[in-house]
Amino acid sequence: KVLIIARSQKLLGYLQAIIGTIKPSDREESELVVQLAHADQDVDALAFDIVIGYDSAYAASVASQQVEQSEPSKKPVVISLVITYSIEHFEVVIPTDFGDLDRKNALLISIFQSRAVLANHGDQDVERVVAEFAEHLLDPDLAFDWEPELIPSDLLEFYDNAQKSQTQPQSQLEARQISALKRKHDGPPVGSPKRLRRSQSVAQTPAELDTTVRELIDPDPAKEQVMLTRAAWGALTQKNTELESQLRDKDELEAITRKQITRMSKQIKSHESTANVIQKQHMAALSERAGFEKERNQAVEQEQAVRARLAERDATILALQARLEQAASKDSVLAGLDEKSKELSAAREEIRLLEKKLKSKESDFDFARGQYQDERQHVNDTVQENKELREQVAQLKQQFSESLVKIQKINADSSQKDLQRLVVEAQTLAKDRERELERTREELRSLKNGRRETRGTSVPRSPRMGVMTPRNGRGGLSTLGASAGATPGSRGTSPSHVVETPAPPPPPPLFAASSAANGRFNHLRDRL
Repeated sequence: KVLIIARSQKLLGYLQAIIGTIKPSDREESELVVQLAHADQDVDALAFDIVIGYDSAYAASVASQQVEQSEPSKKPVVISLVITYSIEHFEVVIPTDFGDLDRKNALLISIFQSRAVLANHGDQDVERVVAEFAEHLLDPDLAFDWEPELIPSDLLEFYDNAQKSQTQPQSQLEARQISALKRKHDGPPVGSPKRLRRSQSVAQTPAELDTTVRELIDPDPAKEQVMLTRAAWGALTQKNTELESQLRDKDELEAITRKQITRMSKQIKSHESTANVIQKQHMAALSERAGFEKERNQAVEQEQAVRARLAERDATILALQARLEQAASKDSVLAGLDEKSKELSAAREEIRLLEKKLKSKESDFDFARGQYQDERQHVNDTVQENKELREQVAQLKQQFSESLVKIQKINADSSQKDLQRLVVEAQTLAKDRERELERTREELRSLKNGRRETRGTSVPRSPRMGVMTPRNGRGGLSTLGASAGATPGSRGTSPSHVVETPAPPPPPPLFAASSAANGRFNHLRDRL
């Protein structure tokens, strides 16, 4: 509930026209209630959540006095609106002990001096400020701190500036006259003054300081540097990343929790409204039941009275029948027999009417009994439904607490899985690097040896393996071992001269050229 206080009916009309632009659909969905009041109107300001003083009339209004005299726990939120560097703005800071004339003079001086400030003052984003206040009022935040537009202190020196401006010309004139003299008057003036000096006085300028001295006297915090190691910088960066991630997770969890709390609050409010409606219906049923029981008791009493009257009538009929029999037995009373017969028939007619009324009362009693049973069944159903709704509310509250525990557990599991995945990746990377290091060591070992490790199997032991020997009568060369029947013994008995050719040179060492060219493994060779 919001209360807006203004000083004139015309201004209230403008505000009413602005508030009236709210659509009916928005008004139905929202619980906002806005009331406009004049400053002199007697209104209970403590019944509202927010009180807005639209202009300076709020300070002297009845609502302001009520808020000031109330207890701190019952005070509503008060928002005062003023135009920056206006009369209302200056009236807030002008002392209250000033008279009317002093107050007007202070306002004139302050407004005149604020012209230069207004020329350089930028416009604030009013919509942004209003949105911030609205969000704070809907969802209070303890970190919200609004700093209003402050008036500079030089604008609040109402009379000092005026006196300075009045005394400045006279003091400047005296200073100029004294500085124009060749010799200043040290003592009291005696006789006529000296002649005036026509040349201008030399202005004294302060000596310039060295840059190093100035930095020592007034260091610039922006130029200070801090030296950190790479490990410390990495640790700080990682810590900052972790804190930012935790902050984002916390914000997401807080947003989810707020949504769930809002949803649960709406459900609880819905259940409470349903329970209130059911309680009203139950109270109405109880009152109706009390009325029904009262009518039933009256009907039972009437029935008992009718039964008593019927019993009396039966006794009267029996007495009359006995008298009739006595009259029939006696001749002396035959004259009154007709009269007694008429009385008997009248009594029988009355008995018939009473029996008819009794049947009607019994039918009414049966109908009332059925109605009572139906109402009792309805009351039992209502009580059972109310009990079920209360159990549902308790179950929803328990589910809400369990959901919070599940969310925290899910977050912990996800963080644990991420850590395990990082450990596995680190182990895999370490194994890959170990394998690469082992392979590099093998290559380095082979480079140090300068030959293959399988040289004994790859190089032929006998120099005759690749030698071409001439044959007698063929005039050509044949490869040793060309014929299947040739043996070392037959070649040894041959008179032909065997030309022995030198064995082919051994193959170059592995990676010799590449290692000598690019020096890729020099650091490994030096280390080993």
